[in-house]
Amino acid sequence: MCNDQPMKEAPTPASQARKLVLNPESRIQLEDLLEQETNTLRRKFEGHFDQYSAFTETLVRNETERIELLTMPLAQLVGVLSRWGCTTYFDDILEAILLVNQFDRPSILNSIPMILREYPAILLVSTTGVALTRERQWSYLYDLLSTRLRSGRSAPIRLVESLYSESWEGNDNQVWRCINGLERRKTPLADHICQIVEDWGRPFLGLNADFENLYDKWEILASLVYSEIYGLHELDSNLNTEMQMVPVGRNGWRGSHRDLVIEEIRMDNLRIPLLEAGFAQGDERFFNAAVDNLDKLARRIRWQT
Repeated sequence: MCNDQPMKEAPTPASQARKLVLNPESRIQLEDLLEQETNTLRRKFEGHFDQYSAFTETLVRNETERIELLTMPLAQLVGVLSRWGCTTYFDDILEAILLVNQFDRPSILNSIPMILREYPAILLVSTTGVALTRERQWSYLYDLLSTRLRSGRSAPIRLVESLYSESWEGNDNQVWRCINGLERRKTPLADHICQIVEDWGRPFLGLNADFENLYDKWEILASLVYSEIYGLHELDSNLNTEMQMVPVGRNGWRGSHRDLVIEEIRMDNLRIPLLEAGFAQGDERFFNAAVDNLDKLARRIRWQT
């Protein structure tokens, strides 16, 4: 007798997490799932990138597609845990990101292997950041971006200065314009990651009428945290007429959309929770100066492009 019933799809890590994340008794099961997916991804990339010694457009296109396919299950799992379980699983999420990013620098002195090897962590940070922004988990978003990472430098460096896509050393337009459809983009990496996170977001973003507005907000809040490398005297236009460089991303050319987000974060119902979460070091004067600096810089960049 013929069985015409369709085969059931195997549950994904994200679908499993959605069923368990609000159940306190499932913590061990979810931690094991996160550990399993993290280790699986690390094994798949181990030693893989040392083989590349020359830059080609085909290499970038093929490898980024492969990296994204392999990273998606962990990224969607992290997205679910970030949105609905960050109070319980934030440290585990952060540990997963750091473990994926830990690797021996390639023996070949070429930037392409290093860019490709760090790209999975960039994707995980972006997914986590957007999910936390979607859920308005401001204190956890601030903690994510402010996490200090060990580096080869004399002092630890904050995540927002190293693994945030727009401040990442791998944000090289020559590289990311190799991907089909990005050849003429002003911000090819940011545009690509925005599209990737939206495509991956169904399990953890739910209904969202304007995803690009959500992504704009994530970029602007990351820029505000980045601004803390400066002092108030450097950012305040009343004390210093020079603009300070911060990562602007897509907001450099999305003028009217940027204006809406900046107007929103200046309002009490968002500005006050952000300050209470630690943004701008909790200092309202610093907050206003950093927002003004970002706004002026973005307008200047738009005028120049």
